[in-house]
Amino acid sequence: MPAPIEIVTAIGAGVLMTLVLVMPVIGLIRNNYRAYDLFRRDKRLSEQSEQRIPEWQLLEAARNWGWFGAKLAQRRFRHKTRKEPFRSDLNGIGVVLAVKFALVTLAGIYVLNLPQARDLTKDLQQMRGDTIASATATATAPEPVRPRPRPPMLGG
Repeated sequence: MPAPIEIVTAIGAGVLMTLVLVMPVIGLIRNNYRAYDLFRRDKRLSEQSEQRIPEWQLLEAARNWGWFGAKLAQRRFRHKTRKEPFRSDLNGIGVVLAVKFALVTLAGIYVLNLPQARDLTKDLQQMRGDTIASATATATAPEPVRPRPRPPMLGG
């Protein structure tokens, strides 16, 4: 039977993992929907000859990790596809966000491969009683090959 502190710790770890993994995904969905919706509304306003949403707001929505939604709406509604420099600015935002995503991913891979992270993973698995996965085990160098001693020379 686990101790109460272990139960509280496990619940806290679950909540933390939810915040770390799920909340960014929810934020991405929300930002992409917002950018999509802004483009949709701006297209409708342009068709009705009403006051439009400023371009800086459309670009800002894309810059806040809503680029995919903005690009999807741009193509779906055929809105601002030929307008320069808006089109180039929107594409540039996509490139910048892709580079940021790649850097964050590489940093995460680097941090997870640090010996401290591997040791922590190993300790957590041992506390749970799991076997240590080979992917998290630290690599050990093979034993060096030692040459055999030469036999003594006989005769002469």
